[in-house]
Amino acid sequence: MIVSGVVGFAIEDLVIGVRMNVIRNLIHTFIGIAGASVDTDKEGHLFFLIGGIVLLVATVAGYVVVARGNLPYAYHVYQWENHLHGVLTVLFLFFRFFAKRRKK
Repeated sequence: MIVSGVVGFAIEDLVIGVRMNVIRNLIHTFIGIAGASVDTDKEGHLFFLIGGIVLLVATVAGYVVVARGNLPYAYHVYQWENHLHGVLTVLFLFFRFFAKRRKK
């Protein structure tokens, strides 16, 4: 996530035809830094919970925008991006609720 966020600032078309924007880059960078700074099991569970909720909102909002025909005043949302956010949502929430805590 950090890489996609930081590189997005430097390269506008990271993937051919995919337009990056500042909001998307900031969110990816922030989530990556937050994940990298996790130090304890409690922080990890909180990170995966909050990250899962953010990704869930991004997934649902993305599907709604695509279903309405990518409103002209909003930045373009790609369907593959919605699928990727959906998979990441499942992974984040899985790690939050089903990952075992380390024994001390």
